[in-house]
Amino acid sequence: MRAAEKPSLIPADAFQTGAPGGTLGAEEELWLADRGTLKLAGGAQKILASEPEDRFSGELIDCEIEANTGVHPQPGGVAGDLLDRRRVLLDHADGLGRLLGASGTHPVGDWREQEIIQKPHYQRLKAKLGWLIRRNNTFSLHVH
Repeated sequence: MRAAEKPSLIPADAFQTGAPGGTLGAEEELWLADRGTLKLAGGAQKILASEPEDRFSGELIDCEIEANTGVHPQPGGVAGDLLDRRRVLLDHADGLGRLLGASGTHPVGDWREQEIIQKPHYQRLKAKLGWLIRRNNTFSLHVH
């Protein structure tokens, strides 16, 4: 059978209508960088202090912030929710003199300059894994 004749595992219209009883949400990890130097720069904890816990959360390092969507029956709801949260974070970043970015890694980010946040979970990982966890300066999008 040629590739063009293979049946699709996912129907073409699967993402146009919600599945009965199915829901999804997303977490997007974004980085903050200094507007002048373009280097990763802290500020996530300052943003978190003024925002509801169900919308944003801290991730491993203080230059990283996670936007958490609500639960949605349609993919379009998740996309709109992420866009709204990005707008909020852009306003905060601007107020801190930071840029907000979305990429797998930061092009010139130096792991040695990053501060691990004070969440007990990350402090345990830091104590247990040392430099290995400190080098994990990655940013991603998770859809659940």
